[in-house]
Amino acid sequence: MQTDSEFQPQVLCAQGALAGRRSKGVDAFFDIPYAADLGPSRRFSLPLPPASWNGVRDASQPGPVFPQMTSRLTPVMGTASEFANQSENAFRLNVWTPTPPETNRASYPESAHTKLPVLLWIHGGGWLTGGAPLSWYRGDSLAKSGRVVVVSVNYRLGALGNLYLPTDTPGSMALQDLIAALDWVHENIGAFGGDRNAITLCGQSAGAWYTTALMASPAASRRFARAILLSLPGSIKPQHPENAALLALRYCRLLGVAPRASALRALPVERLLEAQMLVARERTVFADIPETFLPIADDALLPADMLSAAAARSAGVPVLLGTLPEEMGAFFCSDQAVINADDAQIRARFETVHGTEGGRRYDARQTARPEASGYDHLVELVSEEIFHAPTQRLAGALAKNGSPVFLYNFTWRSKTPLIGACHCMELPFLFDNFESWPDATMLARLDLDAARGLAKRMQTALLNFVERSDPNGGELPTWPAYNEADKPAMVF
Repeated sequence: MQTDSEFQPQVLCAQGALAGRRSKGVDAFFDIPYAADLGPSRRFSLPLPPASWNGVRDASQPGPVFPQMTSRLTPVMGTASEFANQSENAFRLNVWTPTPPETNRASYPESAHTKLPVLLWIHGGGWLTGGAPLSWYRGDSLAKSGRVVVVSVNYRLGALGNLYLPTDTPGSMALQDLIAALDWVHENIGAFGGDRNAITLCGQSAGAWYTTALMASPAASRRFARAILLSLPGSIKPQHPENAALLALRYCRLLGVAPRASALRALPVERLLEAQMLVARERTVFADIPETFLPIADDALLPADMLSAAAARSAGVPVLLGTLPEEMGAFFCSDQAVINADDAQIRARFETVHGTEGGRRYDARQTARPEASGYDHLVELVSEEIFHAPTQRLAGALAKNGSPVFLYNFTWRSKTPLIGACHCMELPFLFDNFESWPDATMLARLDLDAARGLAKRMQTALLNFVERSDPNGGELPTWPAYNEADKPAMVF
């Protein structure tokens, strides 16, 4: 008799047959092409449909991530071994689906009423790092519930994903990657037991930004049923084409090449990545997120006012969204310039955010919280600017346009000094995979029993929302829908 470890479940998608991996009630299929390989010769091109294959493709092992440098959040999050496997041909996604009741075969439900809702995970990483195959983002725990099919997707990063040279590169390639992946899921997820009409987009950080971009984009309109936004950096806007072109010129100057795609295609990818770091270092910023390569504003693909466009185009779409109190702790805790900032620097940063009112607001905060350090005030100020205020703005606009909206505040704080309830802290709770974060300082001295209890509650609420557009149910505390009057939020 075959055991789970010996049996390879098979699925037939549009491009051919896949053989995955079965373990503990979940069938996983890795490294599935959603677009064609491009390689250096076609860098910066838009994604093309994936090629078909003969025979059975091995989908039992995680594939590559797109080329990237080390994440600036490594001191807080640690790292994962999958970062080492990089390729320009990483147009891949992964699927986790509950094992069918008949464990000696892999036939998934075919009738529409028995198919499961789908959670499409879009990873974060500041538009520069990350990847779907990372052990951090495995969908096993969620799929094991038997309530959902989980999909995770790669998209191009940094300059490779968003470089804009007018008449030479289209820009916004990463967003087009995600649209291609969404198309693939729409066409194929039924073969894995998923319901194409019940797709929930779910992203964190830059992934939440891209999720909002899909909500705003005519190209993705109504291809999904719900959205979940974790720590949306909503103050970051799509780049104006002129600014994106100037950034591309600076990038090419630092590389010492003509601003042409042909010149950039002739360079090794390592040089392209090194130049991204040089761009960031050329214009360092104090207590802020540095400039980077982003999709461009384009009415046909991504309106300039992305939040307003998302609220309007996705009117009526149920949305669950939220933030953490000290989002910027993840960024600032290893930044000596912020840690050691003097009063004048802090006051100037307040004035950058609040104009002439900045100094008065800083004084008011000092009065209200005399025990807080200058570092604390900077973390709170910039977290509010980049994450909290835009999230509230989007929640209000969505609710006004008829969307059921559920707001949360994730407050689990790290025991490591300066980090707080920081950016990315909710991820191991969402996926309930604390063992996949062995060197994450944000989780040092973790009370694992309490953490797993919170992870269970968080997963239950999320699965309720994915199933029926409402996180309430079971033994969970009541989570009221958002309204502008009292702005209720669930506290995790």
